[in-house]
Amino acid sequence: MDFLTTQAHDGELLFHRLTDQQQIEIRQNNGYRWLYFKECSQNNAFQSVISLKRPSELMFPYTQAMLLFLLWKKAPISLLNLGMGTGSLERALRKKCNIKITSVESNKYIVEMAEKYFYLPKKINILIESAEKYLIKNTHDFDVILCDIFNGKDNSESIYDEFFYQTLKNNLDISGVVFLNILAKNSGQLQEILYAIRQSFKHVVLLEFENYENILLIISQQHIPSKTELYKLSLNDYELKLNPFINNLFYVPALINE
Repeated sequence: MDFLTTQAHDGELLFHRLTDQQQIEIRQNNGYRWLYFKECSQNNAFQSVISLKRPSELMFPYTQAMLLFLLWKKAPISLLNLGMGTGSLERALRKKCNIKITSVESNKYIVEMAEKYFYLPKKINILIESAEKYLIKNTHDFDVILCDIFNGKDNSESIYDEFFYQTLKNNLDISGVVFLNILAKNSGQLQEILYAIRQSFKHVVLLEFENYENILLIISQQHIPSKTELYKLSLNDYELKLNPFINNLFYVPALINE
């Protein structure tokens, strides 16, 4: 993809804002438009990218892989997106029938940018508050929770906290599934996150991405389909092209004391 050869600070500047000592910029070049935080602008650190010709296309592998749930979760689906950003998943799922999306984003300026510059679909239930506060007060169970929350370029501190996963579980249908995007700087950090998760969830699947530091964790109280099951489910799917992600899934063994 062309935007991968572009530095985040290149291109035509469309918008700039300094807020909470954080510089937000929106730029575009070569048919792509992106948002980034200037202190994170290293190694092509795009926060969000949209193709102006194909707005519903997901540009990053880890957001594409978050759609794996479509292979086995049956409509109607109640979906919670924690950390909406500029709405890439909302755009991708806009034409999917019987998926009701609730989107949570803590930064009101990002929501404004999503509406003005990133074609955020209308009629989406958007709440401007932290993921943690929403999970504590919500009383509705979701079939799928997508979680992509960060503090600048670092993981949110909550993803190391056992209580956070208990609140996720409390917001999830008994057969529901969570897709959690993280950045693990080392194996110790990853183990800490996995340990916190396993206090509330029995099943964990890990997916790493070539050329990206992101790790996607798929977590559930119920059985997560095996690779064989997912391959069979993907046979009739000519749109998503999820097989490369299925190939790289790693099913994390249970803890010894489980």
